[in-house]
Amino acid sequence: MHSGDSGKTPTGKNLKGQVTIESFRDRLRLRFRFNGQRYSLGLGLSAGSKANWRAAETRARQIEDDMRSQLAHGGNCFDTTLAKYQARDRTVGYRLRHRTEAYTQT
Repeated sequence: MHSGDSGKTPTGKNLKGQVTIESFRDRLRLRFRFNGQRYSLGLGLSAGSKANWRAAETRARQIEDDMRSQLAHGGNCFDTTLAKYQARDRTVGYRLRHRTEAYTQT
């Protein structure tokens, strides 16, 4: 799933249903195609942490599973808005940082 040459077509594209994890401006993002559409999902996670890469891999597997399920069984398994796959703890980190700054300023 990491960006690289494995899992590519002869033209250099990812295989159908494959999610690629990329480091872009020191942040992790997921890129993939589904039903003729290209998607890019910034996770808001630093690329410098192994734990963040593992979290990105988990999110990528979830997206791949949803795409496979939708193709196999129909329905709406894959969320085209990508809201289902957004990092859920982003606001928690912001709140903690905001509170810490408030305490250090007084």
